[in-house]
Amino acid sequence: QDVPKGILAIKGSNMYQPYTLKRLSAVDELGIYNSVIPITCHDDMKYSPYSFFRDLVSSVFEYTVSQKLFDTIDSSNLVRDLVTLTQRGMNDFEETRDSYFQVFLSLLQSIPDTLIYIENFEKIDASSMFVLEQLFDHFEELNVSYLISYDKEFSLHRKCHFLLSRPYY
Repeated sequence: QDVPKGILAIKGSNMYQPYTLKRLSAVDELGIYNSVIPITCHDDMKYSPYSFFRDLVSSVFEYTVSQKLFDTIDSSNLVRDLVTLTQRGMNDFEETRDSYFQVFLSLLQSIPDTLIYIENFEKIDASSMFVLEQLFDHFEELNVSYLISYDKEFSLHRKCHFLLSRPYY
């Protein structure tokens, strides 16, 4: 394949992790991805539902600039409300999670040949983790790769056990 596609997880102590800039520079030098999107998870994310995706949408898609993109993908304004921190009425929990999954699946399909670098993955919020688990399970439908770094105490495949049997992990 022209562009390597997969989920690469780097586990280790933060003290021994290479600097983010060094990793991103090495990937950029290869020139195999249209874009590299860095997202750093932080402690505050754990307590804010879908905060990972809010950061992704805000920084990468420049929500305010590319409003038309979102109008075609997200007719329910779910992403707009997420980015602007507008409270929505509560629906069925399962239905809400599925809605977020469908919108984020569509958004990721709109950025082919992209590498998403997620740093400090162990600090991701539970809602985003659930949606990412689903996205990892539907990995073949996307043309996006992931480079994920996390602390030595965390294990990605503990929550996503299906990854162990997948060739892209």
